[in-house]
Amino acid sequence: MALLPAPRPGRAHHRHVLRGREADEAQAAGLRRRPDPPPPSLPEHRLLAASRGRVHLRLVRDARGRRARDALHPTACARLVAPLADGGRPRHRPGRARGVGLHGLPAGDREAREPAHPAPRGSGAGGRGSAHRLIDEPDFHLEQVADGAWAAIAVSNLAAGNAGIVDLDGETLVFDTFWTPAAARGLVGAAKRLGLRPVSVVANSHWHGDHVRGNQVFEEATILSTRRTRELIATRDQERLAGLRQELETTEDEPPEIMAAVAEIEPRLPDEVFDERRSLGRAELVTYGGGHTESDAFLHLADAGVLFAADLVLVRNHAWMGDGNPEAWLEILDRLAELEFEALVPGHGEVGRRSDVVDFRAYLADVLAAAEEHGANAPIPERYRDWAFADGWARNLAFLTERGRRAPPVAR
Repeated sequence: MALLPAPRPGRAHHRHVLRGREADEAQAAGLRRRPDPPPPSLPEHRLLAASRGRVHLRLVRDARGRRARDALHPTACARLVAPLADGGRPRHRPGRARGVGLHGLPAGDREAREPAHPAPRGSGAGGRGSAHRLIDEPDFHLEQVADGAWAAIAVSNLAAGNAGIVDLDGETLVFDTFWTPAAARGLVGAAKRLGLRPVSVVANSHWHGDHVRGNQVFEEATILSTRRTRELIATRDQERLAGLRQELETTEDEPPEIMAAVAEIEPRLPDEVFDERRSLGRAELVTYGGGHTESDAFLHLADAGVLFAADLVLVRNHAWMGDGNPEAWLEILDRLAELEFEALVPGHGEVGRRSDVVDFRAYLADVLAAAEEHGANAPIPERYRDWAFADGWARNLAFLTERGRRAPPVAR
């Protein structure tokens, strides 16, 4: 799908119309199609194409009033927001035309409305906030999470998912590369501004496009992934990218920055693969198998107390279960909770802490239990209603219900 750049300070809201798009990419723009989605058994790339309606961009805000930039999540079934109530006219957001903070709040308001997080080890600061936000790029902001470790938190749809930068005592590693080369170039620039050496190692956590399509920017780096992730980038992601480009050929009113960003994507596969773990000095690149997808890797810095979890853990975001194994995902989260870390860098959402792993595991378990007990119509619990893209709850229920219908009967 074409991803839409999130509105930035000083830029007017605009209306965007699509006629059909890959569902995995459509959710990144915070879109909704009409009518209700077909069953998940349909090919993913037809989920939006099957719609006869038109979809419109809406800037979404979470319960704290922040822009829900984690609409930037291109995985299989779209996280979607309700159609515009006023017939498609972008809603005026007071304050967006004047000075605003990074997340759409008036300047100075964000820290007052966010819970405190533990300070990075060795940071010399008392908590999470502007003291740790070192670099603001158009597509992400860079936040220090420990000595020599930074989280790149996506703030536009050209980035789409979070990434990371790590100083490996002489080498520089980038963990995940965003959705477009345009955003990935910001990671290169950020590393330079931090005074680090040129990026020489890149790790891809899994095959979804919002984590790998910036690979081509790192021409001199060695790109690492699990063996299965490399296979899926070479097949599944290429299919999705081809479908996206075909759709763009017939799409009207596409923002030029999106057209340019997609046009320049030249898929680059990982250079080296591993099966269980890869030691990278102070960092360990590890896989416990497949949960969110068929193969998911994370980066653990035990000495710094940091876990780059990618999409294995999201913070206050509804997840997509349909490309992986939800039951195995729960087991992986149990193992992650046994690791030593204080700072959590999720695939989508704010920098978190250990308790966010517990909260996210509870969410997955609750979705599974709701599908088992009530099927596709189970109501969303109150505690998840202010998570970004609550539509994901219903879509996960639909996937699990359909999966249950396809499962062979249990022998008795």
